[in-house]
Amino acid sequence: MKKQIFLIVLIALTLCLNAQEKRTWNFSNGLSTETIANLNADNTNWASNGTDNLGNTNNWKNATRQSADSYWIANGEVIEELRGLKIDIGSNKDNSIHLATNKLRLTRKNTKITFPKLINGQKIAVQGKSVNASATNRGIAPVQEYLKFQANESSSQTNGACIFLGNQVNGSEEIYTFVWRVESDNTDSVDVQFTLTPEGGIDFYYFNILSEQTLDLSEIPILTYGDSYSLPATTNEGLVLSWTMADPTVAAISNGMVNALNVGTTTVTATQTGNDEYMPFTKSFTITVNKAPLTVTANDATKTYGAANPTFSVSYSGFVNGDDSSVLTNQPTVTTTATQSSDVGTYPITVNGAVAANYEMTYVPGTLTITKASQSMALTSIPAQTYGTAAYTLPATTAQGQTLTWTVAKTSVATVSGNTLTIKKAGTTTVTATQAGGTNYEAFSKEFTLTVNKAALTITANDASKTYG
Repeated sequence: MKKQIFLIVLIALTLCLNAQEKRTWNFSNGLSTETIANLNADNTNWASNGTDNLGNTNNWKNATRQSADSYWIANGEVIEELRGLKIDIGSNKDNSIHLATNKLRLTRKNTKITFPKLINGQKIAVQGKSVNASATNRGIAPVQEYLKFQANESSSQTNGACIFLGNQVNGSEEIYTFVWRVESDNTDSVDVQFTLTPEGGIDFYYFNILSEQTLDLSEIPILTYGDSYSLPATTNEGLVLSWTMADPTVAAISNGMVNALNVGTTTVTATQTGNDEYMPFTKSFTITVNKAPLTVTANDATKTYGAANPTFSVSYSGFVNGDDSSVLTNQPTVTTTATQSSDVGTYPITVNGAVAANYEMTYVPGTLTITKASQSMALTSIPAQTYGTAAYTLPATTAQGQTLTWTVAKTSVATVSGNTLTIKKAGTTTVTATQAGGTNYEAFSKEFTLTVNKAALTITANDASKTYG
């Protein structure tokens, strides 16, 4: 069926950012008690429970006056639900505006609504439902077919400075929500208009002038395992953000903080549902969690010359998130170049081979210090000697095989040559064993007391004989 084309020009949407102007008109919430009372009292301008030009009697408040500014006044008072709008239904007798308890209906040609203006980047959201004159066609044609969005009050600039962002149908009654964004080079403002082309009209449920929400955060810096990062709580416009994490095993959100839980990559998304002033907002960020640095240090160790190497140990610096060495899938290997027979000195202790999923290893070597061994000897005392006995043999070396030097304090009692002790006379003296030490041994000295007893001497009177007298 060929439709007669009618125009409703919804001109302009003037938004003064610093002014306290109305930015949303929501008719679906119902009219206030005060508005209904004023409508009912203003029978000259508004028909209470009248029948509209489509034959509806659903408690319409039908404006019939034609002067430009009269339709947001009832009983001498501004109708709060229409504050900020100028509505001119023109001179056609069939044109009308109807205020119901849950919608605003505009019908016929030359009806014009002037809004506050939009500035570059702002959006307008409109929700409405088509209404046709024919009872059989009423409501079947979507609003999208009837609305054209134009800029700068020029019918030749359809969509010229505004971008249609899409629509969404709500339920079976074909109620549509439309969103446009102003994209203009104008520095001040942009005038816009809707062109309506149905036989009948459109029921509008709301008009919202919306600005985009913004967020200064451009990216989340690369995190290290164990790091925490504070997420913005609100958009730049002050509306509270909700954050969701795609893979909570990599990072989790708690009390507004991103906590890096495991090495990997995930996505975190900020959302904000918007309100009467701002469009919904969503923005996703990549989160990369790198390994944390873990320093594995070989602990210093000592041993004496000739001893077996000790059991080496390590210490750790850098564990986070309550971790300890149990998270290592490979324990570190600790080695040294020293052997049991290595000379006194210092030797490197090296460590490597540790593996953990969330840590990058750095190894610090330790030092094995080999100290000189002490010397000893099995001889605990020199037994008492008797003058005149054979020479006594002293130990030639320490228990460690180092050659001893022997000295006697009183050479009148005994003398020593090498490790042979020769007794000279009865008496007591000190015999000392010394060993100067060397590369691998401490010096050694030990004193002994030597007692030389007198030899037993028997004097025997020899037998003799004589003759008597």
